[in-house]
Amino acid sequence: MKAWAVGEPGPVDGRPLLAVERPEPDPAAAEIRIRVRACGVCRTDLHVVEGDLPVHRRHVVPGHEIVGTVDALGADATRFAIGQRVGVPWLRHTCGRCRWCRRGAENLCDVPRFTGWDDDGGYAEWAVVDEAYAYGWAEFHRLLGEMKQEAEKILGEAIDYFRQGQVSLRPLKVQARAVAAHGGD
Repeated sequence: MKAWAVGEPGPVDGRPLLAVERPEPDPAAAEIRIRVRACGVCRTDLHVVEGDLPVHRRHVVPGHEIVGTVDALGADATRFAIGQRVGVPWLRHTCGRCRWCRRGAENLCDVPRFTGWDDDGGYAEWAVVDEAYAYGWAEFHRLLGEMKQEAEKILGEAIDYFRQGQVSLRPLKVQARAVAAHGGD
């Protein structure tokens, strides 16, 4: 498969990414293989490529904002079906045992692994990931809908506070006039 791997980390204009040929990855137990359709470029990817983050694995394939379709299942992988559209984030693995994981704060895990830093990411034709760390497209849209409803609720409450005079824009207006009077300094 074709992929972009980090050669020698350094400034992007120094071309630290190398076009490479690698074998198609095979999914291990509880992993899925994804035919990558798109992969975003996040600032974290640039930190990995430019060497702002320490190298965790030489010649890693960066990219953790992956969208693609499942095309192979490892043994015991049951969450997704072949052909299902999925997304893959930065967080690739957590221990499940540390105090953070036990509290449901996996993003603070003591020994995490990350897509595109510890293991190959989505700047390739295929990627593999533990199915527990992939998100189905329908699930993603459901979560977005919940977030939108919550944001609308919070915004509605904020507007009510303004209308009731419980929050005043006056301090912001005074500050804006003061900034303008001093030439923005």
